[in-house]
Amino acid sequence: MLNFAGLLLPSLTMRFALLLGLIFQTFMVNYAAAQFTATGSTVPGSQRLEAFGGYSYLHFDSVLPADVPLFTTSMGMNGWTIAGTYNVTNYLGATAEFSGQYAGDFFDLNHTFPGQPTRTHVHNFLFGPTLTYRKNTKIAPFARILLGDSHATILSEGFTSTRDALALAAGGGVDYKVGNRLAVRLAQFDYIHSNFDYRNVFVNLSGFSTSQNHFRYSAGIVIKAF
Repeated sequence: MLNFAGLLLPSLTMRFALLLGLIFQTFMVNYAAAQFTATGSTVPGSQRLEAFGGYSYLHFDSVLPADVPLFTTSMGMNGWTIAGTYNVTNYLGATAEFSGQYAGDFFDLNHTFPGQPTRTHVHNFLFGPTLTYRKNTKIAPFARILLGDSHATILSEGFTSTRDALALAAGGGVDYKVGNRLAVRLAQFDYIHSNFDYRNVFVNLSGFSTSQNHFRYSAGIVIKAF
């Protein structure tokens, strides 16, 4: 049976990560103001501000030991990802990314406990640098490392359990230019590491790891503002 008695407040680690992200973004924007005068506009066909929005799929891994038979070790979650990147130089940008993925279950609990259906939401708030290769006029591959907060919510009939965890994302993708201010993000792949502690959500179940490794795929539209 589920035990929702212990709701956790956002951790100090998460708050520290968000603070670092805001400091980084402030530094990058201030640096950009100086660089803009010195370097002028970006390479032809690129703009200072790029906004991305689209679909994303998260393969959420619990790192559950194989000897715990009642629960699946992973679950697929569908959702969205939006991001804004300010290009400090032709190749270096500062990115803020927000995403949400949703599942109508929590590691197969609806099968194990059919009388108490659950739903799961995961939201990521991440910040960090992005490197983009712009030599090709049509194809722009990029790579980035982002740090921030991952917020998970488990919903059941009349109960809500939340967790906040430090999250680190590393990955990249490729954009295909279709206009001066429009591109299609063909694919974006991210490895996301988080530190959720689900052990006290379940009675007499300590098999869950306190760290998880997830993989996320995203695709959508990129709008180049200026």
